[in-house]
Amino acid sequence: MRLKPTLQILVTAIVITCLAACGNRSKKSNDTNADSTKAEVAKTAKETTNATNIATAPVPGYKAPTPTERKFNEQRVTAFTITPNDLKIAVPVNKNVVYGVIFDREINGIITTLAAYQNGDAGIYYSTGQTRKIKDSSPAETFVTHAQQYLDKATKAHDTAIPEKGMVKFYLLTNKGIYVANEPVKNLTDHTSPWAALFDEGNKVLVSTK
Repeated sequence: MRLKPTLQILVTAIVITCLAACGNRSKKSNDTNADSTKAEVAKTAKETTNATNIATAPVPGYKAPTPTERKFNEQRVTAFTITPNDLKIAVPVNKNVVYGVIFDREINGIITTLAAYQNGDAGIYYSTGQTRKIKDSSPAETFVTHAQQYLDKATKAHDTAIPEKGMVKFYLLTNKGIYVANEPVKNLTDHTSPWAALFDEGNKVLVSTK
């Protein structure tokens, strides 16, 4: 059945109008999505820029380490990274064995670090810059051997920070990781700390190198 010319014109006009409207809605939707995406990208870029600026901005009050402090820090890092292979000692895989001890103590603002190992090697590092090294030291070997008895009193270390004022830190280096104990000097010197005997052993190593 053929539509009358007037009705055909009317239907055509309605179809054209609908197509135009749909096209406008689609374009508007696409424009909205595009605007939303642009806004999100801009937001992310701004946040990234802000984060970068914060990360690279100087920290208020920050003081760069002196050459002496940098040297001391590097020596401590090296002491912590010594392995049984470096020491040429055999450590059982199925046991948690202490093969080294880092003994840090603070006295009048000066940090003394004793790094002793199972083979008798030891190094003494001072935050003031002095360094001493010894080989095949019987006191150092005894110190590390006795440290095995303290392993169950230590906790797994999450960092290797130096001790705070009036404190002593014992870092036990094992084939299963690093363990630490943090004790007040007063409790160690008056022998009320369970770590007092090991503290005395560490001091013997320090005295033996003078």
